Order: sequence, then C-alpha cells, then structure tokens
Amino acid sequence: MLGWAAVIVCSAAAAFVIAGPVNGWVEHSLFGGWPNSWKPHLGTDGGYSDPALLWTAVLLLTGSALVAAVLEEAYFRGFLLPRMPRSLGRTGPLVHTTLFALYHLWTPWLAPSRILAILPLTYITQRTRSILPATVAHITVNLIDVIVILAVVAKPG
Repeated sequence: MLGWAAVIVCSAAAAFVIAGPVNGWVEHSLFGGWPNSWKPHLGTDGGYSDPALLWTAVLLLTGSALVAAVLEEAYFRGFLLPRMPRSLGRTGPLVHTTLFALYHLWTPWLAPSRILAILPLTYITQRTRSILPATVAHITVNLIDVIVILAVVAKPG
C-alpha cells in the first residue's frame, strides 16, 4: 500500500512543477491586487532569525505536515469521498478534488496544482478503500515546506 504513496508523492511533485506556470498566471492575473500581507510566507525571504525559523519549522511540522494532513485526509478522502453523490458519475472524483483544492482559501492560485496533485489520491483511495496511502503522501508533500525552512537555517555563513 505504501508503494502507492511513493507514486502519488512523485506525481504530486510533478503536478506542482507542471502547473507552476498556470499557478503563477492565476496568482498574478486574478489575485495580483491582493495585499502581499494576505499571502502566506514561510519567512525564508530574509529578516527572520534562525530560532524564529526553527520554531516556524516545528509549527509547520506539527500543524501542517502532521495534524492538518491527517485531518484533511480523514475528512475529505475518508468521510466526504464515499458520500459524493452517485449522480455525478465519472465526474465525482474531479468534483471532490476541486472541493479539496478550493477549501485551501488562503492560496486559491494553487488550485490547478492541487487538482492535478490530489486527483490521483482520490482514485487510489477509491481503489484501495484506504486513506493510508493518501495520508502518507499528503504528509510527505506537506513536509516540503519544513525542509525548505530547515535548508535556509542550515545555510553556510
């Protein structure tokens, strides 16, 4: 089952790379007028002390990478997915994935990447009847932010 998670993590990473230009276009075209303070920042653009960045990494690890990923998978793939209306037919997984992408209101410009990255999770969950592969993949993808912060803290000099 965890083999599926590795495939999903790779496909999710590829989705974020492939849809990157679309995300940038959506962000600048539709959300370019948003104040910069409304957009989430990891603090890696300078001006933050290493201890502040380490605490940010700890909070991201516990909040985003672990707790949020488990709760989101339990709700979206564990509870909501099996309850999607049968009348949606083959579009059900896409509608479900779009709801998940739009749920992330704080970064709506990432919806194209999220849809491409999460759609495989939906199909794998339906096929395996388990949220474990999706949960492992979701935690792994969310760990990328933690790794970026730790890389900034560990920079030489």
